[in-house]
Amino acid sequence: MRLLNYFFLALASCCSVADPLHDWLSPATENLYQGDFVVLELKKGSFKHSRAITEMINTKLGENTAMAISEQSIRVMAPRDRHDRVSFLAELLEWEYENL
Repeated sequence: MRLLNYFFLALASCCSVADPLHDWLSPATENLYQGDFVVLELKKGSFKHSRAITEMINTKLGENTAMAISEQSIRVMAPRDRHDRVSFLAELLEWEYENL
């Protein structure tokens, strides 16, 4: 339930220096459990943040795990199993992102 609270949360102002990724991103619900990737949507589109979050994910999970596809969207390789995918997203969205 907690994760769902962030799907429709509008980001009214810029986040502080270190916030959980769920303050910045929400998974696109369309095709969430299909294919090898999930698309994460930034709540406030920014090429700077899209690139920085992509680099952070790739540093933690391995090169080419994530790819910024626009200022609003990041494609991330995710487990195919539904349960594993939910666990993966829950963990990833709790990472701290430092807004520089």
